[in-house]
Amino acid sequence: MTDPVTWAPRRGAASAVLLTRLAAEHGMPAARCLAGTGLTRADLADPEAEISAGQELALIANLVGALGHVPGLGLRAGARYHPTTFGLLGLAAISSPTLGTAVDTGMRYFDLTYAFSPWTAERTTGALRSVIDDRAIRASYGEEVARFLAERDLAAVATFVRDLAGPEVRLDDVRFRHARPSYAALYETVLGVRPSFGRTVTCGTISALTLSATLPQADPTTAELSRRHCERQLRARRSAHPGGVLAARVRADLRRRLEAGAGIAGQAETAARLGLSERSLRRRLRSENVAYSELLAEATSAAARAMLATGRTVESVAAALGYSGTSSFTYAFKRWTGTTPGAYSRAAASVSITAAPTPPATAAASVSASVSASVSARATASGRARR
Repeated sequence: MTDPVTWAPRRGAASAVLLTRLAAEHGMPAARCLAGTGLTRADLADPEAEISAGQELALIANLVGALGHVPGLGLRAGARYHPTTFGLLGLAAISSPTLGTAVDTGMRYFDLTYAFSPWTAERTTGALRSVIDDRAIRASYGEEVARFLAERDLAAVATFVRDLAGPEVRLDDVRFRHARPSYAALYETVLGVRPSFGRTVTCGTISALTLSATLPQADPTTAELSRRHCERQLRARRSAHPGGVLAARVRADLRRRLEAGAGIAGQAETAARLGLSERSLRRRLRSENVAYSELLAEATSAAARAMLATGRTVESVAAALGYSGTSSFTYAFKRWTGTTPGAYSRAAASVSITAAPTPPATAAASVSASVSASVSARATASGRARR
């Protein structure tokens, strides 16, 4: 059975940049987009930056919450996802010999895309149908976010296909789970085909004849080199951030709980929220080479640093995270960061005083990043001195 959530632990920031620009065009400032994501505008300005899937989902939830009244917001977003948006994966697709090969490459390196739900490829007589399973997104983020992502992802596919094979090439059939909206005409404009609504699944179909179309920029050397780079990029991300599908779900669940002020979650409680037994959760995380305790420490450390960066006392942060006292929290914080929470708070205060004015929504993340860099530099200098 296909897991209803699938995303790599990390992804490029290009999609977040694109969505932030879309929001700005509709009068939504970047600070509001990034609120609660842990991201800053500096993060998005770095072309090599990687962010978590949870951070991009938080950004999307902000976007939909503020601009949900804009007709076809997801369609408008998806129309901006050109092959270049996907970096090396886009280059691998552009240089493929046929559209079908490009599609196969995209499915092979699916973790380098910006999707959040699994796509199941179903090959039928004369066609390829890709079905999106967005059950987990609907359950965790609601129907509005799920509809935005369905619109975005299928509009991105339609845009990708046209960019690769020519403006006259299009999907043969598109279906959506959600009901027909008042702006249904916009779907045909963006997708190039009139979709149907209220179906049992969300999916897109493309004929075998269309898939056989040769691509104008095909180059076997470039295609092979790009695929090798994609393999290396995947390996690097997975080794730097252990875990897979389930680990990403646990990370997102822990982050949401801590941001809501609900404190640290035990393994049994998290397993129940994810619809698993504690034993299954432990076993499946082990198969992804990560332990629940590692994910919990990662999420708690990030939440603690963010709260301390806003000026909260060590006592209040310890209580918010569910620690019985400051001593146990201090011990854990020093194990995570190499410094005490008090020292971290003082460093955060000095950074806040000397830094240029920062929008409130991004201040905590910006200060946290600066303090972490400062603490790291001091630790390195101290180590050198001892040597």
